[in-house]
Amino acid sequence: MKEKPQRKRILIASNTFETENGAYEVLRELDCEVITIPAGERKKWTEDDLAKAIKGFDGAILGGDHTVTSRVLEKADRLEVISLNCTGFNHIDVSAATDKGISVFNMPGLSFNAVADFIWGQILAVMRQIVKGDRAIRAGEWVNGVEKSTAVSGKTIGIIGMGSIGQAVAKRAIGFDMKIISYVRTKRQEIVDRYNLTFVSKEELLCNSDIVVICCPLSAETFHLISDRELHLMKQTSYIINSSRGQIIDEDALYNALAQGEIAGAALDVYKDEPLKESKFFDLNNVVLTPHIGGLADQQIYACAEGAAKNLVSFFKGEEVLHIINPVVSKN
Repeated sequence: MKEKPQRKRILIASNTFETENGAYEVLRELDCEVITIPAGERKKWTEDDLAKAIKGFDGAILGGDHTVTSRVLEKADRLEVISLNCTGFNHIDVSAATDKGISVFNMPGLSFNAVADFIWGQILAVMRQIVKGDRAIRAGEWVNGVEKSTAVSGKTIGIIGMGSIGQAVAKRAIGFDMKIISYVRTKRQEIVDRYNLTFVSKEELLCNSDIVVICCPLSAETFHLISDRELHLMKQTSYIINSSRGQIIDEDALYNALAQGEIAGAALDVYKDEPLKESKFFDLNNVVLTPHIGGLADQQIYACAEGAAKNLVSFFKGEEVLHIINPVVSKN
């Protein structure tokens, strides 16, 4: 008698996946065993905890909550695929995964509008003193303690990176009647024509922008792209916005620039270490801090979770998966 194939075991360890019932329905196509580790249980996971948890699973749907190191992957005795319920993958040791024959997929291009909307929320919050005003009125103050805010319309915005998010930010800047400048590695004329912007050097952008927005991915080239030297180039009245990756800005240098009044303010949604439990930034009144929520709008959360589930199902069914990060790995 022919032996029945063993059911695939799938680990779910992603905050935003576990809330989306529709994404779980997609996994039913596999008739697999799905084990979800709730966010509360994963909150204090160490590298060893993740390594222990991932053992014995054929596939995993992960978010950006934990770093998947080579040490973690060493314990992944059955793992064939990691399907990411997010766009970024700098928290995954892709090289180690490739060496072990583990395919890694992500979900790019879904949340760019949500992130761009959020970036404009950050700009308005920090420049128009919205957060300070909220704190003041809750403290029983009407105007006292809230500094004069800065107008947003008509300013110069400098966008570092012109991918889908950078372009979405530029599109919205047009409605604020802004001058748009950008620093990119590859200059494309169609982007100049579409958004009426000017490509400049990094130094020119920093010197001339009222608002600097980070829209580039983290890489060896962009690690600490903004540090002491770059912050010294910025105007004392300028603001910097980061919803990309925390390591792109040298946090110590940024803290010093904010504390010493070298720049007017900052809004951060990402950090070197996440979750952010303790920080010198907590003591500053000219920085708005949020917990990496830029892409977490309702429709985008569901679409991303559903896509991550479809990627995993397609992989195990031997079908084409569009967003593979390490294409040298193949199930076949």
